[in-house]
Amino acid sequence: MKFQSKAVLKTRAKKFGLHISGDFIILHCGEDILSGIGLDYAPHHAYLWLFVLPKFDDISFLHMTLGERLFLPENSGDVLLDAIDIFNERICAIRSASDLVIYIDSRESRSEYAEWAKYLSLVRSSSYDGAEILERSLDNRQLSESIHEKYQKLKRARADGGWKEVQKALVEWAGQTETRYCRG
Repeated sequence: MKFQSKAVLKTRAKKFGLHISGDFIILHCGEDILSGIGLDYAPHHAYLWLFVLPKFDDISFLHMTLGERLFLPENSGDVLLDAIDIFNERICAIRSASDLVIYIDSRESRSEYAEWAKYLSLVRSSSYDGAEILERSLDNRQLSESIHEKYQKLKRARADGGWKEVQKALVEWAGQTETRYCRG
């Protein structure tokens, strides 16, 4: 892949009318999903990543955990346009919580974040039986502090008002994500 600086890629993305958040080019910010291209740089090489996140997670920073690294050919004519084309082929169709569950399952990821995102997506899509099965797994897993705190909030919400209260929390988190990463 032809090396282009972050500044060049971000400037070009802005010219296309795309939103930039840190080192992330936001290509989609819908009701359920936030996705796009992440820019990761070593001293003399650019790495581009596709990323997809559940908008209804309480996201304190954008990350590429559910995404994939892009391998563009050395003779890539336009790195940004090629990356957008690959995004359109692989990620663009993920628009809902149900789509995200299918994507996570297709990648067979058992990472902590993949399991957490799947749990949230099942709740968001009102697939409560599946969410309860994942709860048993989450309860038996050593969770990072961040996910553990969010999980405990949702468990308290469920104890206080059932799945309806959990859904309210997810709507609130989606609004926060919208404000943090999709506007500006």
